[in-house]
Amino acid sequence: MSGIYPFTMYYRNNAGDEIHFDSEPYSICSTDLFDSLCTLNAVPRPLSEGCRVIGKYRECDSRTLKINVFGQTQEEHNSAVNRLAEVIGRDLESLTAGRLYVNGQYLLCYISTSEKQISFNWTACTAVTLTVTPEYPYWCTERKFSYYVREDSDNETGMKYPRKYPCRYTPEKSLNLVNSHYAPCPMIISIYGPAETPILHIGSILCGLNVTLNEGEYAVINQMTREIYLCNVQGKIENIFDKRIKSGDVFAFAPPGSSQLSFNGNFGIDIVIAEQRSEPLWN
Repeated sequence: MSGIYPFTMYYRNNAGDEIHFDSEPYSICSTDLFDSLCTLNAVPRPLSEGCRVIGKYRECDSRTLKINVFGQTQEEHNSAVNRLAEVIGRDLESLTAGRLYVNGQYLLCYISTSEKQISFNWTACTAVTLTVTPEYPYWCTERKFSYYVREDSDNETGMKYPRKYPCRYTPEKSLNLVNSHYAPCPMIISIYGPAETPILHIGSILCGLNVTLNEGEYAVINQMTREIYLCNVQGKIENIFDKRIKSGDVFAFAPPGSSQLSFNGNFGIDIVIAEQRSEPLWN
């Protein structure tokens, strides 16, 4: 059934559970998720001739997604309705936003059930109106860059870190970070130990932490959520927001185009660039 839609759509909660709205036992009826609104701040020009735009902002306004939940039997239908409530309810209870994906782009949001209409013509079908409330008013496409500089370049065994990666690190001499978007983009920067007071320069941006990372530990600078934390070898998370180097700007977005990247040690770095759009791309 997913072939009837010009897009793919699914929700992933913080436990990794997914609901695919474009395939059985769910089907999409209508949605206004593709609408966008940007409010412009304007001031009058001299003599009241027109106006001058001085800023813009996007509100986290709620959207609607109407779906049908159905089953070949009443038991299948009931199971699908219950699973929908469980997947979206987990994030509501923890007050931690999940991700709604459309064509590979995601919106940080909460989904709640606002209305149900039970069909009496087909007892194994229920029309459900879902309310989508964004936590962050942008659709994001992530692009990941991985870097590692080490002295023993003849060693081809790579590095082992507590998380899995799609590729091994290799020695680099000239490092560049490419933001192919037309606007500055927030980054999620992961720094892997061992490292002593790791400092990065991304073009003219100085980004660093006054911390010591041991082997197997990593620190994360999340510009989207404005969080900075350290994860030790046992997986324990520690807030290190106050350990940022305040003479720089750890929350400065990646500028458009190519930026030279340099850092003060032989440690591993992952940089995820989140390209932002007010509405999802039509692929």
